[in-house]
Amino acid sequence: MVNKLTDQLDEMRDELRRREPANLQLIAGEDRVPGEIGTSLPTQGMPALLNVEEASRFLRISRNATYNLIAEKRLAAIRLGRRIVIPSAAIERLIAEAMGEQKRNQAVGEEGSR
Repeated sequence: MVNKLTDQLDEMRDELRRREPANLQLIAGEDRVPGEIGTSLPTQGMPALLNVEEASRFLRISRNATYNLIAEKRLAAIRLGRRIVIPSAAIERLIAEAMGEQKRNQAVGEEGSR
């Protein structure tokens, strides 16, 4: 199962690389595009690139919160001319990192209660 998901993510990364025009300019999270995770997240079937409003709707946060995540380099974004787009892999990465932080915080809380 994990191998199948990894293969699907590899295919998404390859497709994103094929679609990249020569004038792409990374504006945040350079090392996070595309994301590499090995878990199933709810982004399957999502377009390879989303605009800020679409990403905000998916994450259920405001546009300003999305721009803040980009500015803090917690969410990778690409400037295409005047547009800012977010790879779906970057959203997967953000979700995976948030889930990891939550698990670490829970583990620390459990250790402290012993």
